[in-house]
Amino acid sequence: MSESQSEHEHKLEGGLAIFLRRPIGVMMSLALVCLLGSIAYFRIPLQLLPDGLSPPFMWVAIPTLAASPEENELLIAKPIEDALSTLAEIDEIKTYIRTNNVGFAVDLHAYSDPNLSYLRVRSRLRRQLPQLPDGAQFAFIWRHDPNDDPLYVFSVTYPPHTHNPAQVIKERVIKVIERIPGVSRVELRGIEEKAIRIKIKADRLKEARLTATELLGILRADHFTLTVGQIIEGERALWLNASSRFKSLEDLKARPITANLSLGELAEVSFSVSDNRDIHRVNGEEAASIIVYKVASENTIDVSESIQAELEQVFTYDSQLQSYGMIEFFSQGEFIKSSLQQIQTSAVYGGLIALISLWFFLRSFGLTLMITTSIPLCLMTTIALLYMNEQSLNVLSMMGIILSVGMVIDNAIVVLEQVTRLRRQGYSPYQAAWKGTGSVGLAITLATATTVVVFLPIMMLSDQPMVGFFITRIGEPVCYGLGASLLVALIHLPTASQWLSLNTDVSSKELDQEHKQQEKAHKVYKVQNELRSTQVYYRVLHWVLNHRLVVSFFTLLCFVSVGFPASELDRVDKGGGAFKTLTVHIRGPLNGPQKQLERLAQSVEKQVLMNRDGLDIKTVVINRGWSPEHLKVDLYLKAPNERVLNKLERETQLKTLLPIRPGYKIFTRRGMGQQSDGVNISVFGPYLHSTQKQAESLLKYIKSLPGIDHAELDLPEGGLELQLGVNQGYAAIQALSPLGIAAALSAEMQERAIGELVTSYGESKIYVSPDSAHINLDNIARTINKPTPDAQLKSFDQPLDGVVDRDLQFGSGKIRRRKRRVQVNILVRGQNDGTVMSVLEQKLPGYDLPIGFGIDYGERFKERTSNEEGGLIAVSAGMLLVFCLMGVLFESILTPLAILGTIPLAFVGAIWMLWFCGTAFEVMAMIGGVILVGVVVNNGIVLIDRVQALRREGLERNQAVLQAASTRLRPILMTAITTIGGLIPMAFGGGESIGIDYQPLGQVVVGGLITSTLLTLVVIPLLYTLVDDLRLAGDEGMRWLHYFSKQFKQKT
Repeated sequence: MSESQSEHEHKLEGGLAIFLRRPIGVMMSLALVCLLGSIAYFRIPLQLLPDGLSPPFMWVAIPTLAASPEENELLIAKPIEDALSTLAEIDEIKTYIRTNNVGFAVDLHAYSDPNLSYLRVRSRLRRQLPQLPDGAQFAFIWRHDPNDDPLYVFSVTYPPHTHNPAQVIKERVIKVIERIPGVSRVELRGIEEKAIRIKIKADRLKEARLTATELLGILRADHFTLTVGQIIEGERALWLNASSRFKSLEDLKARPITANLSLGELAEVSFSVSDNRDIHRVNGEEAASIIVYKVASENTIDVSESIQAELEQVFTYDSQLQSYGMIEFFSQGEFIKSSLQQIQTSAVYGGLIALISLWFFLRSFGLTLMITTSIPLCLMTTIALLYMNEQSLNVLSMMGIILSVGMVIDNAIVVLEQVTRLRRQGYSPYQAAWKGTGSVGLAITLATATTVVVFLPIMMLSDQPMVGFFITRIGEPVCYGLGASLLVALIHLPTASQWLSLNTDVSSKELDQEHKQQEKAHKVYKVQNELRSTQVYYRVLHWVLNHRLVVSFFTLLCFVSVGFPASELDRVDKGGGAFKTLTVHIRGPLNGPQKQLERLAQSVEKQVLMNRDGLDIKTVVINRGWSPEHLKVDLYLKAPNERVLNKLERETQLKTLLPIRPGYKIFTRRGMGQQSDGVNISVFGPYLHSTQKQAESLLKYIKSLPGIDHAELDLPEGGLELQLGVNQGYAAIQALSPLGIAAALSAEMQERAIGELVTSYGESKIYVSPDSAHINLDNIARTINKPTPDAQLKSFDQPLDGVVDRDLQFGSGKIRRRKRRVQVNILVRGQNDGTVMSVLEQKLPGYDLPIGFGIDYGERFKERTSNEEGGLIAVSAGMLLVFCLMGVLFESILTPLAILGTIPLAFVGAIWMLWFCGTAFEVMAMIGGVILVGVVVNNGIVLIDRVQALRREGLERNQAVLQAASTRLRPILMTAITTIGGLIPMAFGGGESIGIDYQPLGQVVVGGLITSTLLTLVVIPLLYTLVDDLRLAGDEGMRWLHYFSKQFKQKT
C-alpha cells in the first residue's frame, strides 16, 4: 500500500510543479473560465423544467355518437381494451367512458420506446376502428409535450351589452398575437361569437307539414359552393365552381320554404348567441379568456415578453379597445424568472453563510477570500458546461447549483489548511504549496469521486425513469461543480497561495523543537498554541479509544433510536410543491337550478376578491366544470417571490371563507384538476352496480378507521335521463327503421350548423336550433311524428308513442375501468395524505371482498413504491461504488468498512431532521439520501488517509489516530459547517413556491451532515481501530493456520 500511495503522490507532486512554476498561465486560464462562464450565463436558456421529461404515457380518445356509457362500454371500450392489452409495451390501461366519447389512459412500461409504442398503438387502432359502430371510426392519440402547457393566459373584459365582443377580440387582439414570432396557436374561451340562428317554431312547422330534417335539407341544398369540373380553352385551364349562397340576413329570412311560407314565418332568424351560454367571469366581471401556446424551439421568456409588450401597445393605442380591459392570469416567462430568482437568492444567502462560517474559523481575510473565490469559479464552470451541453437553467439544475455552493469549497479548505500548516512550520511558499497539495491530493480526488459516482447508478436505471430524470438533472451541475472545485483546489489555490502573506516568523529554537517532535514518532502529537477545542477533542477521543465497548454500545443505541421518528414519519408519493392555481369546486344537486348554482359561485367569488391580497391571489375566474351541476372558481396565485403564505396556511384561510349550503358540495384542490385532495383507492369488479354496492360496504369500514377524517364515494357524474326504447316488434310491423327514428329525434332536438354567411359584421356561422319551449317530458314521443317507410318524415297521422317506450331513470354520466374491469373510487382524507396512506396500508389487507371483486390502492401507492424502490437501489449501488473507490485509495477491503459505517448512521440524522421539521418522506427526500451517500464519506476519507500516512511513518496506531484527528479537526469542522450553512436556505427557506418543494432534499442532507460530522470525529476512529483489530486477528489466524498446516505436513 505504501509504495502505491507514494507513487501516486510523487506523480501528483510532479504534475503540480508544472503549474506552480507558471502562475501567470494559471491566472489567465481562470480568467478564460470566467469569461466563458459569463457568456454562457447571459446566453443559456431559462426554463421551468428541463427538456427530456417524457412520462411513459399516452392518451387515446375516440369520439362517439350520443349513446349511454353502458352501450359505449360494450361496443367500444371492451373491444379496444382487448386489442391494446396484448401489446408488450403497455403496462396498464385506464378507461373513461362517457356519453359522447371513450378515453383510454395508456401507461407504458418504463423500458419501452415511446415512438415505437405510439406506432404500435396506432396500428392496433387502425385495425379495430372499422369494426366499431358508426360515428366511432376515428381516434386521437396524444403524447406528453411540455409545449402543450400554456405560455401566456389572460382575459379581456368588455362592456355589458356590447354588440359582438368575440368578433372584436378575434380581430383586434388574437390576430395581433398570432403574428408574434414564436407563437404557435391562440385559443379563445369563455365567450361565444354571435351567429345566425334559425330557431324553429315547432307549431308553424307542423302546420306546414314539414319536419326539422326536411327544413335542414332544404337550407343545405340552397347554401353551398361546389367545384364541378374543369374547362380547357387552348392552353388555359379554368376550374368551374357552382355556388348558391345567402347574401344577407334579410335574404335568409325571405327564402321561400313552401309555396306560401318563407323561412322567417316558420322560424325566428336572428344574429345572436346561444341560449345555453356558459358562465365565465374574471374578477367579478364578464370576460373572455385567451390562452397562448409557443413553438417548441422558441425561448419561453423572450416570447412571453414579446406578448406582454404587444398587448400593452394594443390596449393603449387601439381605439376600438378603449372600453376593453386586460387581466393577466399567468405568464410562464414571469413564473420561470421569479422561480429562478428565488433559487438564486437562496444560493447567494447560502454562499454568504458559508463565507461567514469560514471567516469565523480562519480569522484571516486573505485566506477566507482565497477559499471563497472557488465558489464563483466553480459556478461559472458549471454554467459554461451546461450551456455547451445544450442544457438550460431550470428549477432542477438550480437545485444542483445550490447543493454545490457549500460543497465546492470543501476541497479548497482541506488543501489550503494543509498548505498554511506547512508554511507555519517554516516551509517556503513553493515547498508548502507543492508538499501540502501533494499530501492530500489523492485523498480529495477520491473523496470528490465518491460524491460524483453516487449519481451514476440511478442515471442508468431504465425501470425508474422519473426518479432517474430528477437525479440526473440535479446531479449534473453538482458533478460539474465538484469537478471544477477539484481542479481549483489542486491548481489554482496552491499557485495563488505562494503570494499569500502569512505570519511565518518562527524562531530557530521553535523549529528545532518541532523537528525533534516529528522525529519522535512514538510520542503524542502536540501542536504548540493549539486551540482549546483541539485539546478537548484530543482528550475525548483518547477516552473513546480506551472505552471502545461503551462507545460502541452508545453508537448502536443512536442507530436504534431512529426507529421512533421512522415510525412516525409520513411516506407519500410526491412532495407538496406549489401550484400556479388553487381551484374551488362547487358541485350542486343533479338537475338542480342553474341560477342558484351560479349565485353560490359568485358568493365564493365575492369572498375571495375581498381577501385576495391576504391569500396571495392575483386573479379569480369562474368557469363551467365537467358537468352541468359543476362550477369551478380558479384562483391564480401571485408570482412566487410575491407570496407571503405557504400552501397550508393559504388553504386553511381559504376554507374558512367558503360557505356551507345543504345539497351542495364545495371543496378545494391545488392546480386545476377535477378531483379534490386526498387519497383515492378503488374497488373493481365485473359490473358497475355490483361494484358500487361493494364500494359502499368498504366505505363504511374505512370511515370507522382511526386517522380518517372523511371518506366518500367518488362516483362518476350522472343525472336523470329519459330512455326511449324502440319497440322493435311494433316498429317492424310498420316497416320503421330504429335508426331512422333516432335520426328524426336528433333533428328535432339538436342544433345543427348548415354553413356560413358573410355579412357586414364579418363571417358568421348559420345554425338551425330546435324550439326549446316545445321540448319537454310531455311532448317527447307524443308530438314528434312517426316517419313512414316511403318518405321517412312525411306522415303526421300518428305520433311515436306506440313505437317507443319512455323510461325516466338515473343514468351514469361516466364509467371508469381499470385493468379491463369496472372501477369505483373512494376518496379518503385525513390530517395529511401520508397518515391516510399508512392507515389504509395497514387495515385494508384484512378486508374481505367476494370473489370477482378486489381493491386497487391506486396510482399514488404505486408511485410511492416505485420511488422508494428506486431510491433503495440508488443508495445501495452508490455505497458499493463508494466502497470500490475507497478500496482503490486504501488498497484494503476492511479499511473502507470503517468509513462506510458512517452512512447508515448519517441517515439517523436525516430521519430525525425530517421528523423534527414535520416533513414527509417523498421523492425529493429520497434524492437527498442518494446525495448524502457520496457526501458524508469525504471527511472520513481524508482523515483515514492521514492516519495511514502517519502509520507508514512509524507511529503506533492509536497515536496516529489521535494525531491525525487533531490535525484534521479544523478542516472537518470548516467543511461541514460551510456545507451546512450553504444548504440552510434550501432546507428552511420555503422552496415550495417554485412548484417543486426542495426543502426535504436540503433537510436530509443537513441532518445527515450534522450527525456524520460527529461520527467522523468520534465513531470513524473507533471503527477504524475495530476493523484494524479484525485485520490483525485475521492475520494471526492465518499465521496459526499456516503453522498447523506446516506441522500436519511434517507429520504426514
